[in-house]
Amino acid sequence: MKIIKYIFSALYLLLILFILSEPASANNGGLTYKLEIKNFEILQNGAELQFDVYLLNTTPGGTPFYYASSTYWLWINRNVMPPGSTLTGTILANNCQLGNLAQKPSAITYSTNSGDAANRYYFRISGGSSTGIDQSTASVISTSGMDGTLICRASVVCRVSGTPTPFVSDFDSDLSFKLPPAIGGNNNFNSIFSYMLPAPATSFTNMTFSGSGASASLYSDNVHMGTDIPLPVELAAFTSAIYERTVTLNWTTSSEQNNSGFEIERSFNNASDWTKLSFVQGAGTSAATKNYSYIDRGLNTGKYDYRLKQIDFNGNYKYYSLTNEVEVGVPDKYSISQNYPNPFNPTTKINYDLPYDSRVSIKLYDMTGREVADIVNVTQPAGYYTVQFNGANMASGTYFYNIIAEGGNNKFVTTKKMVLIK
Repeated sequence: MKIIKYIFSALYLLLILFILSEPASANNGGLTYKLEIKNFEILQNGAELQFDVYLLNTTPGGTPFYYASSTYWLWINRNVMPPGSTLTGTILANNCQLGNLAQKPSAITYSTNSGDAANRYYFRISGGSSTGIDQSTASVISTSGMDGTLICRASVVCRVSGTPTPFVSDFDSDLSFKLPPAIGGNNNFNSIFSYMLPAPATSFTNMTFSGSGASASLYSDNVHMGTDIPLPVELAAFTSAIYERTVTLNWTTSSEQNNSGFEIERSFNNASDWTKLSFVQGAGTSAATKNYSYIDRGLNTGKYDYRLKQIDFNGNYKYYSLTNEVEVGVPDKYSISQNYPNPFNPTTKINYDLPYDSRVSIKLYDMTGREVADIVNVTQPAGYYTVQFNGANMASGTYFYNIIAEGGNNKFVTTKKMVLIK
């Protein structure tokens, strides 16, 4: 039962936000809004899931949003349901912030013909009426607060042969709104929302998120929150090692379930944006210890943060951040590398290190000693550098590149050979 409690604690912490917007037009008044499900609670020893459905008016300028009725299609991951199980559900009483309760959703029904992958079980929250309702009696959706207006609180119960049965804990569970476009060519499962235009007072317009005659688009932003419970991937360690301008990341998992793999991401000097570096394939499902590594080369002087984005085969993900910041310092001596590749055609790279702020000159000469290119001629702060040279306009042959760097009362001079072959 402890395991069951853990998996449903994950559902409780799962926050899925959907931002739905329409282009301004005569049909819909340019209304925009956010639909949200949250406040999960697990009851009946793990057999019942309760959650709230909220609606927030995000229309610029705060144009009134008059609510009529609604239909929401949602799905739950079948992998958290015991074999042979079904769901039953109800709309709970007295859990609604609509001013006119005749508009409140009233029923939950289910679909056995989802037209979708086998791991999705669909159910529909629907009901409410616009009959006899005008602007004097219609509910106005809130434009303030983080959540908006509570439309209803729903309860779904997992049952086997009619008996409440705890959900299982084999996979990271998921609850989500049905997303367009329709999967399998079936448009019957697309969410529909109804609202009333500001004028005339009794004019209602239906807006479908997708499907035939749709006048709006549904944009989704699935945010799968982390938890402090046993996860699909148990990360035992995540460490870094640095040598000059190379960082090696190592991480170990003690167990994995449904793990597709890890994206490695990096940010520079405490920036808020992250760059995807690579993807390392996971072990799928395994109870054995697994070791992974990634090498990040050619870094410049500065401070770096790293994180792993663990992704399962259903597209769910969780971030694991490296606890320490990685700092690439300045080199302790002047140096310049052999160009690579060498021989080359037509481009090659040269690395050089500056232990002090320096005036740097790198020039290229042919076999006769004639200068043919001025590659670098600038003052640079201490650090690691890479310059790329393009010899597309040069003839094949042997050339020499010479560096002169002066800084910190020190002078560094050396020459190396490169070969261009076309």
